[in-house]
Amino acid sequence: MLSYSLKSAKKIMATSLEQAKMAEKYSDTKLSEIHVFYIGDQTPDIGISIENSKKVNLLFIGTLSPARPLDNIINNLQQITMNIQLHIVGDGDFFEKYKKQCSDFNNIIF
Repeated sequence: MLSYSLKSAKKIMATSLEQAKMAEKYSDTKLSEIHVFYIGDQTPDIGISIENSKKVNLLFIGTLSPARPLDNIINNLQQITMNIQLHIVGDGDFFEKYKKQCSDFNNIIF
C-alpha cells in the first residue's frame, strides 16, 4: 500500500530527511524532488493547483502525538469547501483524539 501510494503521488512532502529517503526508496521520485520541511516550519509551496484538480488527496503517515501536531491541518480542512481529502495512517497517543475530532467530516479518513 505504501509503495502504491508513493508511486501514485504527484508530489511528496516529508517532515525529515529520513522520511524523504524512505519515500525515495518506495517511489519513483528522486530525493532532490521530495520537499522536506520540519514540524513548526512554514509549509512549503509545492505547486499544486487545486483549481485544476478534480480532487486532491493528502496522505499523512506517522506517529499521532504532540510531537507531530495535526490540529491546524484538521481545522483548516474542516473549513474549506474544495475537494481535498486527508488520509491519516498511524497510531499514537493522539489517535483517539484526532479520530473523535474528525468524526463528523467525510474528507478526513483514518
